[in-house]
Amino acid sequence: NFMKQGWLQAFLPETARGVPAQYIGPDNLWIGYAKDPFVAIYNTNAVPADKAPKSWQDLVDPAWRGKTAISNPAGVNGVSQNLVAALKGGVIDEAWLTKLAANKPLITPGAGAALQMVAGGQASLSPIIAYQQYLNAKKQGAPLGYVAPSEGYAAIPAPIGMLAKAPHPDTAKLLTAWLMTPEAQRLIADTGQFGTMPGAPAPSGLPAARFAATSHAGT
Repeated sequence: NFMKQGWLQAFLPETARGVPAQYIGPDNLWIGYAKDPFVAIYNTNAVPADKAPKSWQDLVDPAWRGKTAISNPAGVNGVSQNLVAALKGGVIDEAWLTKLAANKPLITPGAGAALQMVAGGQASLSPIIAYQQYLNAKKQGAPLGYVAPSEGYAAIPAPIGMLAKAPHPDTAKLLTAWLMTPEAQRLIADTGQFGTMPGAPAPSGLPAARFAATSHAGT
């Protein structure tokens, strides 16, 4: 835990003026410069677009038994954070989790491995993958499609903090300040993330996130 260990120092740049308080850590020890949206992906060679899941309930349809790859939800990762957000948002419940388990998903050590299994055809579907990861794989020619579930999806804040003993603190401050500028927030959208500043553009093709996951900064 970086905060509890005293490994971070406070810094809130002027360029972050107006950022919602939910993206500022205790005592200004970190700031969320972006939100990472998560979507479901599928292999377009195995799943026609009209047969792709459209909702969270579709993602646990028995048709996907043995065909779903997912990063280990028991870890502290994007999948577990998304599941918690979806439960809190009321879009899934314990019955949904039971259905997911009944489909015997292929558990992977990380999201990258789950994406590779879908892209390579070992699985047809992964219900929770960062949109940014999907875009990068798609640009490289992977046969992938994506779905933003109709009930909503999560966007996890991406925080940045400055080390208490940073060897180049001025450089760290410049980077943090730049990430909150309109230029950087536009570039963040181009990579498939949402910026956190008011009026920041959204990634192309994605509706606004319906519910937000909690940042694990400092943990």
